[in-house]
Amino acid sequence: LGLTALSRSSLEPLLERLTHFEHQADLDQKLALLFLIMDKSDAGLLTSRDLTQGFAQMKGQSPDEMALHFSEEDFGDFTQDGRLCDDQFRMSVGQFKEAMRLQLRTHLNKKLQLSLATADNHMEPVIFALKMMLNDETSHHR
Repeated sequence: LGLTALSRSSLEPLLERLTHFEHQADLDQKLALLFLIMDKSDAGLLTSRDLTQGFAQMKGQSPDEMALHFSEEDFGDFTQDGRLCDDQFRMSVGQFKEAMRLQLRTHLNKKLQLSLATADNHMEPVIFALKMMLNDETSHHR
């Protein structure tokens, strides 16, 4: 699925930072702020160009990390081939938040999968239960 490739190659440093939210309202606030930062024209809508330029301005935690690269192909994956856009391929704040939450769920699911693969016998059931809960939550949002 495109979401896996996208979170691994393009947005992983940002997604990693976003995993440190305290509660859903905190995450919602961070995503709204991210949207406002990218909406340079104050139109209330983001285009693929806005996203490409906005992500390019973001860097990872360490100074040696490169800016985030976001391509037209990434835009297709990010918007689920335009399903999270209006008819002119622009994203509202709500659509942007939904796309980011999907990316974040995919990122966290990958981290849980890695943890499950390396877990000892005592932690394996806990990590498996978390993964099942995350997958159940994801299926309810589709």
